[in-house]
Amino acid sequence: MSNLDGLNDSAVNIAVVALDYTNIKEVQEFVASVGLEQEILLGNDQLRALFEINAYPSYYILDEKFRVVSRDMGYTSEFGLRRRVWQASL
Repeated sequence: MSNLDGLNDSAVNIAVVALDYTNIKEVQEFVASVGLEQEILLGNDQLRALFEINAYPSYYILDEKFRVVSRDMGYTSEFGLRRRVWQASL
């Protein structure tokens, strides 16, 4: 997950959302264990249903009107994430 830290620049804004957690401390411990420096938003079952999330990690690229233009799941590198952003902008 730390590959997300390199993406947060002027071209890409990242939102990291935690799902499937019992309490905030659990989220904080996980974030510390993977070395993620991003702000973590706390999601819920409604958000999971809205985005039809059924596997982790899941990546969604939204346009300027917050419409999903691309989605993917599974591990990817920072380069892979940048490629997805580039492809979605074509």
